[in-house]
Amino acid sequence: MKKITNPINPRPAGRISWKNFLGKLLISGKFSRPSSSKEQVEKQKIRYAWLNVKYRELVREQQRQAEIINQLTEENKNLNQEKENLTYLFSMVSHDLRGAFGTTLGISRHIVDGRMTETKKREFLNLLLVSQENNFQLLDDLLSLSLVQLGKLPYMPRTFNLRDKLTKVIRLLDNRKQIKIENTVGPKIEILADEAMVGTILQNFLTNAIKFTKSRGTVQISVETLNKLAKIIIADNGIGMNQDTLKKIAVAKHRSTPGTDNEKGSGLGLLICQKMVKNWQGEIFIESEPNKGSRFSFTVPLSEFGI
Repeated sequence: MKKITNPINPRPAGRISWKNFLGKLLISGKFSRPSSSKEQVEKQKIRYAWLNVKYRELVREQQRQAEIINQLTEENKNLNQEKENLTYLFSMVSHDLRGAFGTTLGISRHIVDGRMTETKKREFLNLLLVSQENNFQLLDDLLSLSLVQLGKLPYMPRTFNLRDKLTKVIRLLDNRKQIKIENTVGPKIEILADEAMVGTILQNFLTNAIKFTKSRGTVQISVETLNKLAKIIIADNGIGMNQDTLKKIAVAKHRSTPGTDNEKGSGLGLLICQKMVKNWQGEIFIESEPNKGSRFSFTVPLSEFGI
């Protein structure tokens, strides 16, 4: 049989050259030329760059997780320390309450007995009054501490005048020892914080200063301003504290001691103040020296309307 040939291409019909075959494959997209070495290098560079980006992302993520773990570890440590401090405080308070109620019961029995003179009865009634005042203060401090601890004491900041607030607090102080209180705070200092909480801190610090200052001593109130903060300072010329006592009260592991006139206290005041200042990211500072006095201070935000 005679083969039919293509008039243009003398090769037999039905046979396709490799050149045409490859051309058709390239056009159809079913085949691509092998990449040159330069193209391969570029692809490798892109791949290495992508891997480098992913590696850096992985390192950053590991660092972030390590920071979170460290933060959680520190928070757990603080919580355990706080739990230990509270356990110590409540055991101390329970002991004090038991003693206080024992005193009250003893005095009440003597009065009910009816075999004492009016003068003696009045003396016992005065003792009973002092005992009940101490009990009330202790229970009031416990309530305040529990409210702060549970987050049930709402923080309501507003602008108020510091000197006006100090004047109100000073009027309510028990100053039977006739301590001279010098208020050097100017009339234009405006504070932006919870007025009730600031009042509680001022009352605690001033009461403490009076408690450990001898009769007719001096307590001075001053303020320092820096940027947007006011540092309120309450300094006394009382009996002061040594370094060991300072360390103990800083971690709430110091029992309240009687004042210069045998005044009692709950020992919870400073702990309550420490928790309150956290509402505005404030700080408390304590300096003291035996027989020279103490200096308690705390920071609070200034209002933009003050100086």
